[in-house]
Amino acid sequence: MPGERILIVEDERIVAEEIRVMLSAMDFEITGVVSTGPDAIREASETLPDLVLMDIRLKGDMDGVEAAGIIAERSGIPAIYLTAYADDATVQRARLTRPLGYIVKPLERSQVKAVIEVALYRYRREKMLAESERWLSATLQAIDNGIIAINDRGEINYMNAAACMLMGVPLPGANGKQIDEIISIADIYRREIVPDFFRKIISVKPSRSNKGIAVLVSKDGYEIPVDYVISPFREEIGQGPGFIVILHDASRRLKIEDPLPDREEMGEDLVTDPLS
Repeated sequence: MPGERILIVEDERIVAEEIRVMLSAMDFEITGVVSTGPDAIREASETLPDLVLMDIRLKGDMDGVEAAGIIAERSGIPAIYLTAYADDATVQRARLTRPLGYIVKPLERSQVKAVIEVALYRYRREKMLAESERWLSATLQAIDNGIIAINDRGEINYMNAAACMLMGVPLPGANGKQIDEIISIADIYRREIVPDFFRKIISVKPSRSNKGIAVLVSKDGYEIPVDYVISPFREEIGQGPGFIVILHDASRRLKIEDPLPDREEMGEDLVTDPLS
């Protein structure tokens, strides 16, 4: 990826110059060449390179692993480690900093180019995915409808703020829990709780959306009529389906439409039992 900006951190002057010449010939822009951890941190914060090429074993009190970790934490800049040899403890520490890759000395031009290009491609892709996830999360949080993502075991993976408000639970408090433990669903007419409402629906692995109207009984004891949609989706091939649950507060609509919709007109969409 020509034009990408790289900071070189290497305490052996001849090796550092060799790397600089090699990367320059590959059309990478070199933002600096430094030999210590503190200098690397300062240079990274000032020049904001796309990547740090970091020797693991540096002279001084701070090695390359510590410096790379600080740079990643402060500036979000990833690193590729240069190493001729590292003990197991150092390798384990290096892994915790989530480097984009490793280049083993002595350096070979083809290896250096391949590792850097693959690492930068992966980093750009992960950054784009993370940005998309942030936009999606912000959008979902702004939606008035309650939105819940569950896996094929009925465990909650995600809830937006509207869902938390409907159910009377804190935002972090529901993730990983069974949805039927968090939400109680009752029949719209009899107000009787339908046991294991969601588990019964997802256990048959439906191929299309299940829709209806019911009463949500929140953790606070409030009863709220809701229109619900439970739709299957598959995250990865070979995995069981997950499900998106959408809950819409139907209180206002039902007041306008009073009395409640006729049981025969609603048919199977009016919930007394999700599988009846």
